[in-house]
Amino acid sequence: MLIIELNEFNPGLLARAAADFSLKNFARVLAMPHTETMADCEEERHGLDPWVQWVSVHTGLPTSKHGVAHLGDVQHLRAPQFWESLAEKTPLRFGLWGVMNAAAGKHPDRVDFFFPDPWTFSEPAFPEELNQFLALPRYYAKNYLDLKWLPVTAAATRLVAFCLHPRRFGPLASLLPAALTGLRQGGPSTCVLFSLFDLVAAKLFAQYQHRHNPDVSVVFLNAIAHMQHRAWAAEPAWRPEMVAGLRLVDQALGILLEAGGERPVIVLNGFRQECAEERADFLYRQENPVGFLARIGLHPERVEPMMTNDAQLFFRSAAECAAAADRLRGARLAGRQVFDVQINAANDCQLFYQLDFWQQVPADATLDIGDERLLFRDWFERVTQRTGVHVPVGDIYSTQAAFPQQMPLHAFAEHLSEHLCRNNPSTS
Repeated sequence: MLIIELNEFNPGLLARAAADFSLKNFARVLAMPHTETMADCEEERHGLDPWVQWVSVHTGLPTSKHGVAHLGDVQHLRAPQFWESLAEKTPLRFGLWGVMNAAAGKHPDRVDFFFPDPWTFSEPAFPEELNQFLALPRYYAKNYLDLKWLPVTAAATRLVAFCLHPRRFGPLASLLPAALTGLRQGGPSTCVLFSLFDLVAAKLFAQYQHRHNPDVSVVFLNAIAHMQHRAWAAEPAWRPEMVAGLRLVDQALGILLEAGGERPVIVLNGFRQECAEERADFLYRQENPVGFLARIGLHPERVEPMMTNDAQLFFRSAAECAAAADRLRGARLAGRQVFDVQINAANDCQLFYQLDFWQQVPADATLDIGDERLLFRDWFERVTQRTGVHVPVGDIYSTQAAFPQQMPLHAFAEHLSEHLCRNNPSTS
């Protein structure tokens, strides 16, 4: 079976793009039997987030039971993911590529290849060579507003060496015309760059799929979610970077479907986004999280920035962590608390914090922390005004009728496991 996790796509948007630009792979997926899902959270940034809901997909547990609330928390996950459960019940082998907030699990001998999402810093890729490709995306994920020349060069050198390997150079070079067309049509925007990453990831996944031939493969693509958040114009307009990105992702989807061969295919989004071009949040992010923390007197042992405006901090002691939490909770912007701060329940030396302010910030606004007064714009940069927002309704498209017409999102793992166990009984 091939499972494609196409993060947060809106079926209506893809249908319109397929019709307007002859994107045959989107059309192929949307013609499959359909199931509507419902997430167990309704508020974005409070559970209705991909790093939470994909854990529900993978474990079969609602948010209240799996307990993972942030990117990077998967290292504390105690519930088995469906590939771990199936490894105990069946002789199946697995290939996992890009799965969000996921770990290879406790049966790595049954996982033929594993490429973690770039924000799950605790998880290495394997085979070992894949860490060469992972180095640059992982550095960019941590530092994309404050890139440093030397580490970027080092990570890029590792990536180039990986791509120049004779086994990979030819297939990756074949993507060059599509890449140049995308850059010409949409410019070097993040929408196009994220879509190019998905295209390259799809080609590499296909290579590892062909080499190892696992029974069940799971591959995650994120570019559509990114584009919807940043470049989703209300009908009938299309922004050029969105069109270019969607063309590239459609090509990536075609590569994945071809790699699946005659296998059953499942495509799901976790949950959808809706267009909110005129009413969405303003997103700000720290340009230099380590520098900002030092400026306010905090010196964590390690800082792991997350996907948007949040980070995980690791301290030497629980007392130092608690003091940092108090310091951050005391910060005020426009007279209100500005950071959401949570100490990890499984590790009292680990702290999550997020800029919890979503309105437009005036140029002269100050951030007040104790007796410190900082000019907000000196430390935070406006990234975008979001054009897409999360909604709890989701979608599954599948070539096999293994799912009811409607179901809770977290029921996916149960229905999938029942189907695979029925068709692949244990040999033990």
